[in-house]
Amino acid sequence: MSLNIETISAKDAQSKLSQLRSGRGGRTSKYQPVLEAVQGRRGSQIVTVDDLTPNEVQGLRAYLYRYLDSEEWTVKSARTDSDGSKYRVFIGREADFD
Repeated sequence: MSLNIETISAKDAQSKLSQLRSGRGGRTSKYQPVLEAVQGRRGSQIVTVDDLTPNEVQGLRAYLYRYLDSEEWTVKSARTDSDGSKYRVFIGREADFD
């Protein structure tokens, strides 16, 4: 048996995995576009996501920390309505929030 071993960038790997999963009906996370936006940001930009439920905030935070270094990146959230049912999330490098 011969193994075909290749080293590719994380971005290329995510893209290929997404294509393969989509081709056979597999699932990709609804948070994937957020991860791509975070990875594509420049300088000290902050990525924001609006109108999330508390469960979605928790899910997004867990998803991002799975793929990003939690020592370097941070996910902060704030309520956007008085009853606490909707949140806005701010994602950036730890240094961007100083």
